[in-house]
Amino acid sequence: MRVSRKILIFFEMFRFNIKKYILQNKKPVSKGYDHKAGFVFILGMHRSGTSCLAGSLERCGIFLGEVVRQGSEHNDNAKGSHELKMAMRIHDGILAANGGSWHQPPASITINTHQKKTLKRIVDQLTKNRPCGIKDPRLLLLLHIWTNIVDSYVMVGTFRHPTATVKSLVTRNQMPENVAYNLWLRYNTELVRWHTRYHFPIIEFDLSQANIYRETIVSLAASLGLRPNLSRLHEFITPNLEHHCSIGEPVPTSCQKTYEYLKQHCYQTLSENNITEG
Repeated sequence: MRVSRKILIFFEMFRFNIKKYILQNKKPVSKGYDHKAGFVFILGMHRSGTSCLAGSLERCGIFLGEVVRQGSEHNDNAKGSHELKMAMRIHDGILAANGGSWHQPPASITINTHQKKTLKRIVDQLTKNRPCGIKDPRLLLLLHIWTNIVDSYVMVGTFRHPTATVKSLVTRNQMPENVAYNLWLRYNTELVRWHTRYHFPIIEFDLSQANIYRETIVSLAASLGLRPNLSRLHEFITPNLEHHCSIGEPVPTSCQKTYEYLKQHCYQTLSENNITEG
């Protein structure tokens, strides 16, 4: 009986030590920014090419869910905003609950339990079809919340000449120019802040030479491990997607530093010889 008890104690200690070893040497689940992540945050200011970038990446294999893919009287994106209505609603709700809106960003933003559950539900739906992504200009105001909900992610960004963005906002929203320029600065300051942290690719929305923009998308997609469909991209990316061009126009003093940073860190394309058509 004594022998059996000793053997039992020995095996219990052996099992305990094995468990302890496994726990101490267990590799952590990938968290945070990960270049191999299958979840893409598509970032950028309103009227700055986020719809074009999202639609382009969708044609390279990114799953966006049931997004808006057609223009309407309320949406002057000719080929759709490529935004999830559910995400737009919850984003607007969060901003409103914090005393602001997309055009009057709150100084600080927090969320309640219900809102967090809604965001998690969106993530769960999207991640059933990896690689996936989400696009909404409001993401730049809420990214500190989203990055605590998605386990691992990658980011891509887009920017546009301040004057072109402002012209578009004035036309669509009848927004005063000074308000529009301040809004451009607020959103793109956030884009720069996140870029200095993660150094993700950012591209300029300029369709004056649509072929160059297509080449940039193809290279960007390949760098993300996607397989671009060149014929679908050619059909989607057309000059009429950009309604206000401001090439050569001066940049307001208040926006110069931010715009120069974005131009200096604009994504550089890979050699076309390294691109494989999907």
